[in-house]
Amino acid sequence: MKTVLQIESLKAEELIDRLDQIEQKLDLASKNHPESSVEKYLTRRQVSELLQVSRQTLSVWHKKGVLIGSRVGTRIRYRYSDVEHLINKQGKNLTK
Repeated sequence: MKTVLQIESLKAEELIDRLDQIEQKLDLASKNHPESSVEKYLTRRQVSELLQVSRQTLSVWHKKGVLIGSRVGTRIRYRYSDVEHLINKQGKNLTK
């Protein structure tokens, strides 16, 4: 659904009402698509700090298939779920 909003011709109260309607639609949409359905990605620095290993170790793990990173442009990113899986596989817990 595409809605065109002409701000110039609206009174302040109408604009506020319209923004409230938009906010309600956004709230509803966010409830229908929780953040948990969106994959989170971590940088090499974040992963090395979380796992308490060097970035070189991450490179070795990538080559060995232990933890595979994804290239995003010129950067390497790791899926949070993959890091969590590795931690659980090693018997560690993410929460401290």
